[in-house]
Amino acid sequence: MEIDEEINRLKIVENKKTPHVAEQLGDRKVLSIEDIKILSELEYVSDFFWDKYKETPLSCVSSGRVDEKAVLVALVCLPKGTQVNLPGEFEGYRVLIDYGEIEPAHRKRHDELKPGISIGNVINPNSDQTFTLGPVFRTEQDENKRYILTVEHGVRNSNLVIQPGSSDQVCTH
Repeated sequence: MEIDEEINRLKIVENKKTPHVAEQLGDRKVLSIEDIKILSELEYVSDFFWDKYKETPLSCVSSGRVDEKAVLVALVCLPKGTQVNLPGEFEGYRVLIDYGEIEPAHRKRHDELKPGISIGNVINPNSDQTFTLGPVFRTEQDENKRYILTVEHGVRNSNLVIQPGSSDQVCTH
């Protein structure tokens, strides 16, 4: 009897250390991982997670820092609160789940310019050259001036641009 009791006690201790089922992310914020080595490893682990749990309706698997630890965050395409059979830990990293779907932006025109939308060169609007608008940023030297980060061959200081770019004329939604 003592051996069975000890085994049960060890199982309880193990369950407290690592949850067998992924817990919900909840209101916790996901912060970026600054250590490039850990980030690279999590990229590989994330791909492996996708392959292993391909039967689960995953929308996205990403990495981040939650509660000061590197984690995998799995976004599941199910109604909030639905029980999901994903492990609480995978390849040494805690797994957190959230519910929702990631959809690409499908508007032809954006009233507010933001990174990720397409732009084209106004000089030749019928060309098939479309470029992605990068982030808008300011420098410490001149906080009043704004810059955009994008490819130089797409947009130069002297170019006028159109939005959306010419290849965005097809909308599947």
